[in-house]
Amino acid sequence: PVKEIDLRGFGTSHGPVKEIDLRGFGTSHGPVKEIDLRGFGTSHGPVKEIDLRGFGTSHGPVKEIELRGFGTSHGPVKEIDLRGYGTSHGPVKEIDLRGYGTSHGPVKEIDLRGYGTSHGPVKEIELRGFGTSHGPVKEIDLRGYGTSHGPVKEIDLRGYGTSHGLVKEIDLRGYG
Repeated sequence: PVKEIDLRGFGTSHGPVKEIDLRGFGTSHGPVKEIDLRGFGTSHGPVKEIDLRGFGTSHGPVKEIELRGFGTSHGPVKEIDLRGYGTSHGPVKEIDLRGYGTSHGPVKEIDLRGYGTSHGPVKEIELRGFGTSHGPVKEIDLRGYGTSHGPVKEIDLRGYGTSHGLVKEIDLRGYG
């Protein structure tokens, strides 16, 4: 149920709503006080820090939200950086989960784009993969390849043809 946010990769387990787990492969995570989107065996700090690191990257204090990929640097807490490879990001006003050289708009927009995908205004949160379309702000779409999603009541981060529940559930599942 809504109490849990699951961004699991491959067969990883997650805890209750108190925890946000975007783990990759068999990584562990801490309590709700920590948001861990770690990749492979990376460590993370206390709740004061949000770490979405990829491979052995370091991160700053709680004042910073870091979703870095490979050895990328990030700015102060005012900025949320989910960069992939050498991408730049703007000030705290912007949330950037860009993949490869993609651009993003102002804080009003959250962009988790993959490859050259476009996104709408702040009213929309888009984590699209490859050329997928998304609806208005009422919908959060993290779709992978040609998957469909429901209305705002549903958050769909599906990978390949996976199904998802209603708004009460956030599904970032990988493969079936």
